[in-house]
Amino acid sequence: MNKLSLSATIAIFGLALAVTGCGKQSQAETQAGVAKAQAEGTKDIASAKEAATDKMADDQRDVTKAQDQAGRDAADAARNIALARAEAEHKVALERCEALADGERTLCKRTAEINFGVDKAAQTPGA
Repeated sequence: MNKLSLSATIAIFGLALAVTGCGKQSQAETQAGVAKAQAEGTKDIASAKEAATDKMADDQRDVTKAQDQAGRDAADAARNIALARAEAEHKVALERCEALADGERTLCKRTAEINFGVDKAAQTPGA
């Protein structure tokens, strides 16, 4: 009975496919489906291009901001180094002044203070 049922099922399925034309679309339906798929594909591509362009623009803005920050950081670092150098030179100058006699020592220390003030001012933004 299983053989007959299987054979009967296959025959009925084959007959159904033959009657319906195996689900084949007409040429007009196929062309309409192709046109629709092409239009959707074109729309998807345009959307992907727009998203990529937006992302690249955002990334470029991020790069520009990072470059600006790196420039500011480099300027700050150079200023800090120059100030540290000026402070070190100031300390050395003051120590050298200690070897001088009273009047010369006072003049030497004032000169060292003035030079240090000039060096600091040169490293102060807007000075």
